[in-house]
Amino acid sequence: MRVSHWSVTKTMSIRAGTLVVAFWLTLPFLACASDAKSASTTPTTPSTLAPATDLVDPVSRSVWKTAAQLDERWTSTWEKSGPAPGTDAQRLSTLLIDAAYLGWHPERLLKVVGWLESLRETDPRKKNYLNLNWYWGDKAVVDANGVEFLNRQAVLAWIIGGDKLSPDLRVALEQFLRQNLEGIQRHKVNISYTNITLMKAWNLLAIGEWLPDAGAFTEGKKLLLK
Repeated sequence: MRVSHWSVTKTMSIRAGTLVVAFWLTLPFLACASDAKSASTTPTTPSTLAPATDLVDPVSRSVWKTAAQLDERWTSTWEKSGPAPGTDAQRLSTLLIDAAYLGWHPERLLKVVGWLESLRETDPRKKNYLNLNWYWGDKAVVDANGVEFLNRQAVLAWIIGGDKLSPDLRVALEQFLRQNLEGIQRHKVNISYTNITLMKAWNLLAIGEWLPDAGAFTEGKKLLLK
């Protein structure tokens, strides 16, 4: 079967576009890692996660410190009462990324995924059906971009976590992402709303590539090429 030069070029452009969108969306997390590195030259390392040698790369050093911060946050706040009313849900979805990378307490992450899932609009009669609330305690979706922001982080946790995710956590996170997919597909975004359009394209491409879901990937390609 002959493959045209245009077909190959277009496929490479889509792959490159996916990487550009991914890089743009992950810039905040790269910045956080850099900030954590510069904050201390001798990060606190939990004994259960300690590397076998001090010869670890700078990014790993910043992430090990983050593990200690996650432990402290969990025991001081969430372990006792869960998220406080008004908590930005992105605090939960961002936690998933660092924690999934570390293989940090999968039983706790199961709770986090459950909390995120509880933010979902489950009434099919509602306009924002399968979208996600932005703040903990909200009774209705007030910003339809919520599913885009929360999914972009949750799907990164899926990709980064890989085999480090426990079987139960993989099942729960996959179900969360698949519910998100329908919410994303239902979310209507004007093409002139460029940052959300790019975020939606990333979400569709990432879910399509890594779950995988061929239909979502095709939809993401079309959106990216508009």
